[in-house]
Amino acid sequence: MDGWDAGISTDVAALTPQQRSLLLDGWMSPRMKKMLHLTAELEQGGFDDSAHLFRRGEPTALAECCGSFHRLEYIPLAVLQRDPRGIFRSFHDGYAFCFGAIAALLGRNQIPTPGRIEEEIVVNSHRYDYRKFRFYLDKGGRTEFALYAVIQITQNVMVNGDDGWEYDMFQSDIEALPASPMDRRFEAARFMCVERSGGVVQERTGPFREVTLYEGGGGDESEEEDHDY
Repeated sequence: MDGWDAGISTDVAALTPQQRSLLLDGWMSPRMKKMLHLTAELEQGGFDDSAHLFRRGEPTALAECCGSFHRLEYIPLAVLQRDPRGIFRSFHDGYAFCFGAIAALLGRNQIPTPGRIEEEIVVNSHRYDYRKFRFYLDKGGRTEFALYAVIQITQNVMVNGDDGWEYDMFQSDIEALPASPMDRRFEAARFMCVERSGGVVQERTGPFREVTLYEGGGGDESEEEDHDY
């Protein structure tokens, strides 16, 4: 058992039997699950506001996307610069599907992990377009980017009261659930959802200031054609 596992086990052992009985997968509290679910659902809807940036089959310059593409700041700049022509709609939609999958998993009382997110998208073809998700992955996208984003946004809401949604608007629903010392253990959520689940661990998990402030360069439009779906 490594340090994180031991630390989480120690924290859980300090809970009352009633508090332990309410934990999802032995560590996620009801209030944390509720907040993560709210974040994933609300963030998924936010991508509707950035869809206007794209025309079918045509890339949009990265500089135009930065500041307008919903939650783009949680994807490392090096990934976004892989295609010098810019970003395609399929990349945008594939990233958005990850948030929807996280919401769906939490809604079924399942811990979201990279493997489960991908499985959710693959299996439920009536809800997601797998070709777009595959395009997102092929261009360097990862389910972990959305997972880290949902956890960080939720932490920001808990600590600061607002980050895309306001805690006060849902306070009565959240606080109707039993309180637990695990409610604020967001570092444990990162570990359990990503590292403990075999995901790709990022030293920096966003938001990336260099993406938010990016203003530079276009690419060579003569590169080989990509197909947006």
